[in-house]
Amino acid sequence: MLDGSSTTVDWQKHTGDICVLPVGSVEQHDAHLPLLSDCLSVEYFARMVAEDLGAALLPVQPYGNCLEHSGFRGSMTLRPETLMQVVRDLADEVERQGFRIMVLMNGHGGNSSLQSVARDINRVDRPLKILLVSYWEFADPAIANGPHAGKEIHAGEWETSMMMALTPKLVGRARNDLRLEKGEVFPLERSDLTMFGTGHFNPTGAMGFPSRASSAKGRAIMASVRKRMLPVVRDRIARLRRDSRYAGVGGLVVRQLVESDLDACMALKDAAGWNQVVADWRLTMALNPQGCFGAVQNGRLVGTAVVVEYGKQLSWIGMVLVDPQYRGRGIGRQLMEQAIRRGKSRTRVVMLDAAAMGRPLYEKLGFKECGSLTRMTGKGGHGAMSTDIRSIRTSDMPAIARLDRAVFGCNRLPLLDALRRRKPEFALVLRNKGGIAGFCFGRDGSGSVQVGPIVARTPEDAMAMVDHAIAMAGGSTVAVDIIGVQPVLTGFLAQRGFSIQRSFTRMYLGKTPVKSDSRQFAAAGPEFG
Repeated sequence: MLDGSSTTVDWQKHTGDICVLPVGSVEQHDAHLPLLSDCLSVEYFARMVAEDLGAALLPVQPYGNCLEHSGFRGSMTLRPETLMQVVRDLADEVERQGFRIMVLMNGHGGNSSLQSVARDINRVDRPLKILLVSYWEFADPAIANGPHAGKEIHAGEWETSMMMALTPKLVGRARNDLRLEKGEVFPLERSDLTMFGTGHFNPTGAMGFPSRASSAKGRAIMASVRKRMLPVVRDRIARLRRDSRYAGVGGLVVRQLVESDLDACMALKDAAGWNQVVADWRLTMALNPQGCFGAVQNGRLVGTAVVVEYGKQLSWIGMVLVDPQYRGRGIGRQLMEQAIRRGKSRTRVVMLDAAAMGRPLYEKLGFKECGSLTRMTGKGGHGAMSTDIRSIRTSDMPAIARLDRAVFGCNRLPLLDALRRRKPEFALVLRNKGGIAGFCFGRDGSGSVQVGPIVARTPEDAMAMVDHAIAMAGGSTVAVDIIGVQPVLTGFLAQRGFSIQRSFTRMYLGKTPVKSDSRQFAAAGPEFG
């Protein structure tokens, strides 16, 4: 058991991240209990918790807030703000020493400032979390449940019984029960301690009925606290492990993304290690501004999802991102539900390319598998340019749109034209006998040039355009998202030194997916289809 009797070497070797700080009070307990009663009892229960958790037990902080016991010599109180600062200083120290959870075991009902300081520390979401536990809240009330149980506040049957079981030699024989005034219309209550000190309740100091106490009751009380308290403490710590942010998802709303969100969007993208740049976010917002959603809490963007609509046929969901600190709280689901509502209200089918992390959620939302996407990456600059391939001209776009609609299944001319204008050097067309045999687009990314979509009559035509684009990329990394099973194109890219980086599952929500044509060789990316 690691505690104050252990050496610094013992503490250095300790591997746990939980510590327990008992806080008592030095105060009068009438004539039958010692001033240190609260310190002795809280140390007992703090040790109980530390042993159960394998935690480090800090020495008891003896002085607390016992202002209500003013007038009784020996009662030594700190001001509320002083106790709060003591807790702050100790919290800073244990945090510096690598502890991440401090169980603050309260031994005195008057230590109300512990609640305020614990909330204040927790709300700022620093690495250390404070779990405040007042052990008496877990005692079975039926054990000491006399006719005036509601008057058992201090040094009465309950507390005296426990001290008789803990330290019988320190319990005196004199037992001054609380005197109840007969016929008193408005007797003093616990809440009156703010206005009237303990001496108003009982001049000798006890606020209860110590004459009814027994060691047997004390043992039963402590056993009931153990039985009830330890599972709750373990549960609260498990909850902290799962979600340590004080507010959880409280106050979170989903709204439309706006221009001022772009920096935060990029931060989410960077945290996920994705390839998009600001121009990609702007493109999705331009294509469907009402379909770009952000989850925000306290003015902070913590998640995104965007919907690109291709006519009345297809909605494509992408950019589903959640801040790593907020994952596992249902934010992705909220964003997806909003995106799905938008897509289903405007198009026949909703589709997406799912990464492995997101697929379980999409399946729960009703999405079904209909294909795959394989991303291959490699270095550019060593491909071969073909004289049959040239840059796309504005005059080519109507023919490209017709071919793409036949292959992709719906109209995505606004996307293709935006890609052409953004990176004209990667907008390529393969002509054959006066017609268009295939086309290829590309765009810049934060880590690689994204080549696609690629539409061609044959794998050989697709290879020729990819090779041309690789040559145009110079020394940049190139990414190609291959649709379905394309052994010829995959083998060709492997010969060029490309390797598989990641895979996606193509999924749909609706009666049937948009038909996939074999002339589709590479996608525009998981965010565009």
